[in-house]
Amino acid sequence: MRHQSKEGAPLVKSIRVRVFNEENRGSTVRTIKADPGTGFNEKYIADVLDKISEDLERHCPASEFSLVELGQGHFNFVWRGYRVAPASQEPVSA
Repeated sequence: MRHQSKEGAPLVKSIRVRVFNEENRGSTVRTIKADPGTGFNEKYIADVLDKISEDLERHCPASEFSLVELGQGHFNFVWRGYRVAPASQEPVSA
């Protein structure tokens, strides 16, 4: 049975986010469960994903991650590699 808000929007009973560490050496899972009789709407899920993305930017500034949705309420942040610094626009003097 799918849960819905009073407005008829779908609700998710739990959110599971797995973050793969640099070079995909292991992972960390964060699970958030709704209280009985309640659920999480799309806005709340987006806020949770934004917060995790901000945490990754702060703690792993040299790494690039991709968000992959696996299903309703299940997500992975997959490590894609190290960021490459943009090339300098100034000519190199000899």
